[in-house]
Amino acid sequence: MLILNDHDTGYPFACLESSTISATRTAALAASAADWLSRGRRRPTRVGFFGAGLIGRHIHTFLASTGWSFDEIGVHDLSAESAAGFRGYLERSSTASRIPVDHGAAQSIRSSDLVVFATTAGQPHVIDGFFHELRRHG
Repeated sequence: MLILNDHDTGYPFACLESSTISATRTAALAASAADWLSRGRRRPTRVGFFGAGLIGRHIHTFLASTGWSFDEIGVHDLSAESAAGFRGYLERSSTASRIPVDHGAAQSIRSSDLVVFATTAGQPHVIDGFFHELRRHG
């Protein structure tokens, strides 16, 4: 929700549903961070998306519209239906040659050069100790 308040009185005069505004802001910041962190380096060729909803779609749109391209885009979501829907969206809007649905967090992280976390899950996709275990088993 977004509440607009009168500048002089502080009295609220509008209440807006703002999921698209929030997703757009989040995506812009994620794309900006990815750009900044990759400066002077080879850009990632494989991205893995954790979360296959509105925010993930917006992040993909921002990356694509700012010149990012990927050989492969992996999709991981706790909901198989959401993952399939996001994959369909990517097939219609992406130039990636491969768009697999990743089965498991470890597979997605191991195979990705860039990992995008865009979830609204009540429980974490990646739990404490996961990255230590991932490093240990490569």
